[in-house]
Amino acid sequence: MKFVRTIFRWLATAFCYHHVMHWGMWSMLLGLPAHLVTRWWDPRRRVPQACAILTWGKLMFWTNPFWSIRVTGTEHLRAGGPFLVCCNHQSLIDSLAMLMIKHQVKFISHEKVFKAPLLGPYMKWCGYVAVDPKNPFPDPRVARDIKHWWELNESVCRYPEGTRSSDGELQPFKVGGFRLARDAGVTVVPVAIDGTHPILPKGRFTFERSVFHRIHVRILPPITAEEYGDDAIGLCRKTHDAIEEALDEMRGREPSTAPADLTLAPQAEAASKRVANA
Repeated sequence: MKFVRTIFRWLATAFCYHHVMHWGMWSMLLGLPAHLVTRWWDPRRRVPQACAILTWGKLMFWTNPFWSIRVTGTEHLRAGGPFLVCCNHQSLIDSLAMLMIKHQVKFISHEKVFKAPLLGPYMKWCGYVAVDPKNPFPDPRVARDIKHWWELNESVCRYPEGTRSSDGELQPFKVGGFRLARDAGVTVVPVAIDGTHPILPKGRFTFERSVFHRIHVRILPPITAEEYGDDAIGLCRKTHDAIEEALDEMRGREPSTAPADLTLAPQAEAASKRVANA
């Protein structure tokens, strides 16, 4: 019986890989001509992103028999932005889940992903921001790109843990992006994602335990510039605590009383000041 379950898990995993790539290909097939036709009057790159939301988001989840997704708290995005959207990061599926929040965002992603055939160019068409993990975040180029999207009233999505969690638990946050939000006076929207870690755990290529998974994306109340003033570290800690509390509630656990663990990046302070003075 265990052998049968293992074979079924492998088959379900293969199906879902193929399913994601299938809709990803449709996203690119629609997004490329859409970008070529609209790029002259679509400086916000909303048309290719809309193609990704339709295909890689809605159609992919609606036609997958193994995954279900629930998004709550979308009322917190009705102000329209721009926002710095901060999510916990459990799996590569997180970004696909974030396509379902009914609000367009520009993702900040590892630069190596932008080198992938087809996917890399498509991410550039959508206006996503490439980050070199060897440089402190945000380096001046990344800071300028983020500031550019905020000036166009576009929201930016960042995973402040910096990488996927290996066990699904919330990891320390890096402060650099919060300093940018502070300097720009941009509202921060915390988002808690649960249920994606068992689908594609870091370092694994098959589902854990069951092949059927429920994903919950909970958008939390925004933290405005007036609430945090000049305190970027306090903003980072407040965002971390909000996501951690939401995850504990979603998982039916007692809230943690430990203080938020932060990873300070002093170089990012200097980078954000250079951009602000540019």
